[in-house]
Amino acid sequence: MPITTVANQIPSGAPWTDAGAAAAGSRHTSPDSPKLNGDFRSDTAEVCAYLTAGEERLAKLPGEERHAWRRAGPAWTFHQSCRKARLAFLARHAERIHDELTEGGRHHLRIDDLVYAAAQAFPGLVPTRAQMDEERLYPQPEKEGREIDQGLFLWGMLRSPTAGRHLLHAMLRPTPVRWNCCRTSAAAVAPTSARRAWSAATASRT
Repeated sequence: MPITTVANQIPSGAPWTDAGAAAAGSRHTSPDSPKLNGDFRSDTAEVCAYLTAGEERLAKLPGEERHAWRRAGPAWTFHQSCRKARLAFLARHAERIHDELTEGGRHHLRIDDLVYAAAQAFPGLVPTRAQMDEERLYPQPEKEGREIDQGLFLWGMLRSPTAGRHLLHAMLRPTPVRWNCCRTSAAAVAPTSARRAWSAATASRT
């Protein structure tokens, strides 16, 4: 099954709207967690709508508020609400998510590739490359905690017997760099080994 993106499946009227927040009494109040019914497609659309809208609200905050999310405030509310939704979705659908990203296990994606494939296929589930590039510009105390969101995703993958085993196998496979190094080393060693074997063979005949 090819990697699919649900960006065009996110319904209009997503949560976190100004009207909904105003009705709750504060523009920083998060809505209830998305309602999951166990169906992968509908749960995906529901969660990605929730997470995408939450990220949009985060992006509207001043930089100093976004990077002070560890203190109680709007950024903390948005991040914690989104993380709760991510955990619920991963707990239900980790194996199906992995199946989508690896085309039924046919592709062995290492951690970096798997994480960024998920960011593309499931908007809001994990940080994008651009978000991680921005995160690296800040010292540790001022980061938004995007690594936490990557960690939640990997928690979901590794706790699944099927997805976890497949990911570990992918990490144990040689990378192109390692494979080229092995081939170069083997090519360099082969003539010497051959000469030694030939010398040993001829010596035993004399």
